[in-house]
Amino acid sequence: MMPLKKLKRAAHELKEFLIIAAYFYVCFTALAYLKAAILEAQDIAFALFGFAVVKALICAKFLSIA
Repeated sequence: MMPLKKLKRAAHELKEFLIIAAYFYVCFTALAYLKAAILEAQDIAFALFGFAVVKALICAKFLSIA
């Protein structure tokens, strides 16, 4: 009975983590698009959207710990 309770809690924590990470991903991607648009107006190439994923996962981890 105890492992089932732990499994349900782990599934719940994972679900919350993914929701928070998705929220941060959308926010950081929007900021990356804004930065890319501003730099494109100055004829500077910028396409580092992979950092949005990394930042989102790190921020979601810190938020889930706190």
